[in-house]
Amino acid sequence: MSWASLLAKHRFSGTAAPSEAPPTEHQITRVSTFQEDIDRICYSAAFRRLQGKTQVLPFPRSDFTRTRLTHTIDVANVGRQISSCLLHECKDQLAADGLLSTPFGSDLSDVVIAACFAHDLGNPAFGHLGEYVIQHWFSNQCARSDEWIGQFSTRSAAAPAKEVEREELKRQTHDLLYFDGNAQGFRVLTRLQGWRNAGGLQLSAAVLATYSKYPYSSLHATQARKKYGFMHSESDYAREVFERTGLIEIEKGRFCRHPLAFIVEAADDITYHVTDIEDAFKDGVLSFAEASILLKEIAESGQQLVRYDNLVSRAYSDADRIAYLRSGAVSALIFHVAKIFAARYQEIMTGANVPELIDQVPCSAAITTMRDVTRDKIYRQRAKTEMEAMGCIVIERLLDEFFGVIKQFSLAPDKMSVKQQKLYDLLPHDNKITIPTKPYEGVQYLFDFVSSMSDRYALDLYRKLMGMNVPHYPY
Repeated sequence: MSWASLLAKHRFSGTAAPSEAPPTEHQITRVSTFQEDIDRICYSAAFRRLQGKTQVLPFPRSDFTRTRLTHTIDVANVGRQISSCLLHECKDQLAADGLLSTPFGSDLSDVVIAACFAHDLGNPAFGHLGEYVIQHWFSNQCARSDEWIGQFSTRSAAAPAKEVEREELKRQTHDLLYFDGNAQGFRVLTRLQGWRNAGGLQLSAAVLATYSKYPYSSLHATQARKKYGFMHSESDYAREVFERTGLIEIEKGRFCRHPLAFIVEAADDITYHVTDIEDAFKDGVLSFAEASILLKEIAESGQQLVRYDNLVSRAYSDADRIAYLRSGAVSALIFHVAKIFAARYQEIMTGANVPELIDQVPCSAAITTMRDVTRDKIYRQRAKTEMEAMGCIVIERLLDEFFGVIKQFSLAPDKMSVKQQKLYDLLPHDNKITIPTKPYEGVQYLFDFVSSMSDRYALDLYRKLMGMNVPHYPY
């Protein structure tokens, strides 16, 4: 792979024949293509909704606790810093390719920042729990062999006769059965935001490829690893992006990762591993001793504690010391990740299956301990469990109610009940969005609607529909 292709500035337009000429910088503001990508993502409605979506704790008690939006900003900042480190750590390799110019360094950093800002846009309300609820809900629908959705059931007798049709049905079934925020995010970027079916936000190929942490279809997902990067409905879009950026097709429908996708993944890993500890301390879930031990070992591995004794001797607060340790731990991991990327540069550039960078850091044992603590003490605490149980009920009920409307609209719209007609009016449908009548597109439409909701919007809508929170007119 070559950086000339990997940093392709061609804008994705959703058409069969995209323009061959790469776009120039903005003629008035002189903003580069990739900087404009950052703006398009940050000004999108999907990005703003992240402020109301769960990072770890739904409806946190403190404004200090990170939401999905503040987490995303942290990730982009870490991604920027890793990019800067790479220009130094990989200078020999980049110099051999003639790529140490200022435009290259700026482009590399901007692509990473844009992809970091986009990395969680497809996640539903209530964190990853929302993904699991949607998957389970669809699995139950298939088990019921519903007359409309029954074709997705493995026990369905009405299997398509043609091999091509059977393959397409299999892809569609996997898309819905293994619903994933990464694939939904690609759909958000290329179809649901901006120009909708004309390329979505029309981002550059480089940013879309870097965003794609899992550059393969749902056929490569499994019950144990329900991760994939794009749905069947966007498979042609994904292929266009991956081929435009020169990614290697390892097997049919599965491409190698864009090298910068490793940086985005590492930035996300670094951020949530470390900041979850800081948030847990602030919320009283972890004591100062517990949090400081976890962070200190990582910070020490990168020699990032030069002023820590000064904080202790001057009696700074526990919160100040945890903030310092968090900063040191993040800096240490940024340094380690950049060194590992440089050491494995040739493998990465040839599309090799390189393990996650954070799993290769010198302090990997401390990372493992941190994962164990966050799983046992943070992710399983009672308050979080109660909120997640509520989230399950909210999402499942919304899916049930609106699925009934979409199915009835598809089968016999003139026979909708009064209740269904009222719910129908709450669905997004205008001159750009219409409710599909085919099962695959209909369920996708339902998932688009429900997964876009913030935690609070989903809960408020649920309460209103259940008669728990009766609004007063005028609203």
